[in-house]
Amino acid sequence: MTGANQPTNEIVAQAVARFDQENAVVEGALDLVFKAYPLNSNPQHVLIKTTLLNRLYSAGILDVSGAAQHIVQLGIDAELEARSPAVVEKIAKMRLGGKERNHYSFATKYCSWHRPDVYPIYDSLVDRCLMVFRRQDAHFTFKQNDLYRYESFVRIVDDLRQHYDLRCSYKDLDKFLWIEGQGIAKAKAAKA
Repeated sequence: MTGANQPTNEIVAQAVARFDQENAVVEGALDLVFKAYPLNSNPQHVLIKTTLLNRLYSAGILDVSGAAQHIVQLGIDAELEARSPAVVEKIAKMRLGGKERNHYSFATKYCSWHRPDVYPIYDSLVDRCLMVFRRQDAHFTFKQNDLYRYESFVRIVDDLRQHYDLRCSYKDLDKFLWIEGQGIAKAKAAKA
C-alpha cells in the first residue's frame, strides 16, 4: 500500500501552496460566488452555487436544479450560523428523480464554502488519505464507516490535527488531504 506523508506544518504548507497554484481559478470563482450569495433562501442564488460547486468539484449531482430546490426548502442559514453539523446530513439526503440520494461529499463542500472555519470537506481522496494514515499510525482506530457520519468525520479530522500538532485551518487541512489523496490514488493506479 502506498503511504501518505506524515503531516507536519511544513508539509501541509507545501501542499496548500501547490493546491492554490493548481486551482487558483476554480477556487477564486467559487469564492466570488459564495461571497456574492451568502444566503440560501433565493432559489436562483442557490442554483448558481449548486451548479458551480457540482461542476468544479465533480460532485456528481445529475439534478442540480432539484438539489438547489432541496437546499432552499431546508432553510439552512440559521443552522450554518449556529455551526450545526446536522445541516450536512440534511443537505446530503435528497430525493431527486424519484429516488433517495445521499450526496454527502457535496453537502460537506457546500457547507464548507459557507463556513470553512467550521466544516471540513469529505471526498473520496480525503477518505483514501485518512485510511492510509489509519493504517500507518496505530494512534488512529476509526473505521471507514466513521468517515460517512459527519460528526464522527469532524472528530477524526480534529484528532489528526491534534495528534500531529497541526496549526492550520480546516481549509488548509482539506487541501493537504486532497493533495495527499490524489498522490496516493496516482501511485496506486501506476502499480496496477
